[in-house]
Order: sequence, then C-alpha cells, then structure tokens
Amino acid sequence: LTNADQLRQRLNTEKYDAVIHCASAGRNAARSVDSSIALNNLISFSNLVSNRDLFGDLINLATGAEFDIDTDIATVGEEEIWNRNPKHSYGRSKNIIARITQTIPDFYNLRVFGCFDSSESDNRPLKLFAKKSQLNEPFVIPTDRLFDMVSVQDLLTVVEAILAKKIHDKDLNIVYNKKYHLSEIVKMYAKLHNLDSELVQVSGHDENSYTGNGFKLDQYQLPLLGLEQSLKVYNI
Repeated sequence: LTNADQLRQRLNTEKYDAVIHCASAGRNAARSVDSSIALNNLISFSNLVSNRDLFGDLINLATGAEFDIDTDIATVGEEEIWNRNPKHSYGRSKNIIARITQTIPDFYNLRVFGCFDSSESDNRPLKLFAKKSQLNEPFVIPTDRLFDMVSVQDLLTVVEAILAKKIHDKDLNIVYNKKYHLSEIVKMYAKLHNLDSELVQVSGHDENSYTGNGFKLDQYQLPLLGLEQSLKVYNI
C-alpha cells in the first residue's frame, strides 16, 4: 500500500467493486509520537485515493483514537472528528484520513473503538481471560473504564449494508448503545460460558471513557447480534 506503482499494478489485475482498507501502522503503539507511523498511514491512504479510478467503494476501518485517547471520549459523536487534533501519531494520522474520507464520493469511515472475534490474537482481553480461566489464574485489568467493543460479525453486517447501498452516512461509529466497563464485558463473557467471573480483577480505574455515540448506526435497524449474543457465540 505504501508503494503507489505496486498498488496500481495490483488493482489493474482485476475489477474491484470495493476496497476494504484495514491496514494501519501504530495500532500497538497508540501513544507514540513517531513520524514513520503517521507517514505510513497517510501514504497508504493517499495511494488508494490516487488510484480510486480502479475500484468502486472504499470502506476505511477507523478508530476511536481519532478523538485523542488521552481525553474523555464519552459517547462521542461522529461530527466531533472536526474538533479534535490528537497529539499521538496513530490517532492524528487516522483523524486526517477520517476528514479526507468525508470529501470523496463512495468513501466510508467505519469507526471501531474495540472489536472482538474468536480468531483474534491471544493477547486480546476475551481470549486472554479464557486462557487464564483454564489455568484458574486471575485476569487483572490495570485501568478499567467504559469501553465500546463490537463483534467482527456485526462489523461485517455494516460493511455488507454499505456494499448493498443501504447506508448513506459516510462516517459511522460502530458501537452498541448500552455502555459497559471492560471488566463488565469480560464478566458477562464469563457467565455466558460458565467461567469463574471472580477471576476478573480490577487494579485501577480510568475516568476517561472510550465510547462512541451509536445513534446514526441505530437508525438503520440492521440485524446486529448485539454484545451479549456476540459474546455467547465467541469460543476459543
């Protein structure tokens, strides 16, 4: 993606109805100030823009870090993107991409704050808790806070709706309406799978919420599983 010529060659090999842009730099270094992170993200997106004649829709997977992860993001609305200027390279570059997306026809920005699926890596909260519970070891959350998590399956339902031209908003928070602390989500998962919820321990709290407003998404009345059902079908 960072090589414009290679990208164009690839896009010329087939007819692409859409590009779903999931790649990003800096996700695991969200509080870094590193020009290479911003550069890779912005160049990748810029190369897609410059080749937009070779595909139809572009669905950009975005992040709540666009609003600045060190501030209180309490059910923040999509329009707030214009009022934020994150200092960290990951969030800042993603913020710029979100703004540009709004100006290009058939480009969409899907903002995910937290996401889960049974295919995720072992260091993600639900899978890590499940592994810990098998060993009867405590799962410690160092800084608990209100935290939006959505299943990959529900994210894909939104993607499919966009591809079917059922969604007209160009920027959407992909969140559920009811908000939970991360500890509450893990305990809900534990109870649904008959695991020991007492193993979930909280050692600290963060008053800064990491949640988005889901009003725009909710108005489409998509057949989303929701948090509880998504947790129920999550198996390691």
